[in-house]
Amino acid sequence: MGAPHLSLWRRSQLWLPDKLVRNAVPVVRAACTQLTWLVAVDGMYVPALRYAAVAMVHHHVPRDVITATIGVRSAQLERWLNYWRRSGSVWRVPERQNRHEDSCWEDDTLLRAIIALAQDHPLALLREHTTMLSAMRALPSGEFAALRASRSTVDRMLRRLGFTRKVIIRLYRAANQERRREHAVLRQMVGNGCIVSVDETHTDGHDVLRRYGRSLRHERVDLLDISPRHVQRVSTTMAVSSDGRIIGLHSVTCERALTSNDWRLFLGRVIQKMGLYTPGVPWDLQAPACVLLFDNAPIHDAAGDAFLENNGIPFIRLPPNSPDLQPIEGFFNDLKVVIRNLVYFNPRFLEDGVRLQAVAASFISRSQVVGQFLRVERKLARVAAGQCF
Repeated sequence: MGAPHLSLWRRSQLWLPDKLVRNAVPVVRAACTQLTWLVAVDGMYVPALRYAAVAMVHHHVPRDVITATIGVRSAQLERWLNYWRRSGSVWRVPERQNRHEDSCWEDDTLLRAIIALAQDHPLALLREHTTMLSAMRALPSGEFAALRASRSTVDRMLRRLGFTRKVIIRLYRAANQERRREHAVLRQMVGNGCIVSVDETHTDGHDVLRRYGRSLRHERVDLLDISPRHVQRVSTTMAVSSDGRIIGLHSVTCERALTSNDWRLFLGRVIQKMGLYTPGVPWDLQAPACVLLFDNAPIHDAAGDAFLENNGIPFIRLPPNSPDLQPIEGFFNDLKVVIRNLVYFNPRFLEDGVRLQAVAASFISRSQVVGQFLRVERKLARVAAGQCF
């Protein structure tokens, strides 16, 4: 069935040729095979295929045949049928035909919902699509309780409003400016010399493999020899001090996330290499590397805090979503660059992910670690002075 015969799928009467009704399966497959070139218009099904699917249901073509030949999910097919019964159209909003490129300009309800969410809970804009929509529906005003929108439409709306990830985090920090300022003042009082920066990182195929190889200028060579899916996932917990030492390094190959038990086991090793904190002594006279600094990850639970308190180890928690105030985050960036270079020149490192982490850490110089602490120290000074968020 070519393009001139598309008029057979008449919208008003849902008419199909008798031949198609008599011999549904082979004819439907042949027709839809020639119609599939119409499917991908901005990733959406064109009206011809939508009405064809509804017509097939009307003529009792099995649902599994329709979904297999057109390539539509059964849930989407049911939505088209509901739209048809309600408005005689296969679009949720017939006037707009749900086109992503203009829905974001015409959907004022979604526009107000995103702006309201950015004001009340900006970090919700960084979550998964279903979680974001749930947060919009739960807004106190109640006007968005029945809101529905595709992920593509929401993404286009966010780009229209200029809400990139950096902008959203900046909005959150602006809303919590006082908390970040209090943290910066505390860090300045303690001083870099007392801080031990601790965090976890995870590496998989997307972190250890280079996407592009060496080539001539203006020519790109894609590296497709190793599949990222076949690279084992390694979780690494590390602690570094302001004098450039790696106080703790623990890597494990795991299919699951680290737990609070793993966190406490790591703390038990790290505190043996830390300085002794003396209560009542001014900070400038305390032993170096006597205070732990970590973020609010779920594994950093109350049991871990109690373990540190029982061992006399003071600790400081970062404000939420403030990796820019954590020195070890920059260290991890440098570490992953070294890992990619090692694997690029010697792919056998992939056979032992734990050894790869240790070898890569040995290539990081102490001056690089010290440089990350100095970078954060300058940022803390600006935050404490109110010059940035």
